[in-house]
Amino acid sequence: MRAMFLEYPNDSYASSKAMQYQYMLGSEMLVAPIYQNTADTENDGSDIRNNIYLPGEKDVWIDYFTGEQYQGGRVLNNFDAPLWKLPVFVKNGAIIPMWEENNSPDCLLYTSPSPRDR
Repeated sequence: MRAMFLEYPNDSYASSKAMQYQYMLGSEMLVAPIYQNTADTENDGSDIRNNIYLPGEKDVWIDYFTGEQYQGGRVLNNFDAPLWKLPVFVKNGAIIPMWEENNSPDCLLYTSPSPRDR
């Protein structure tokens, strides 16, 4: 976890005070946490997050939860950010290791076979 300006040192907007709460997870994931009240025009929990900066004009950023793509080098406004959805973006082409959800202690009992058993 590190500040955006360390990954994009030549990007003056990435190093501005306005982006002090956004951060990178490695070089391929960007997190824009919700640190203040968001706009909820309908009072139904459909909050909107503004002022999310996606760096790198040549980069394409993908919403981790929906798969929607956004061009980098711009500020993203009116981003759908309900309570359950943290704004997380993955740089196009990144490899993100995934594993199935583990919500049961039964899954923890599984052990991989030893090399002799293969």
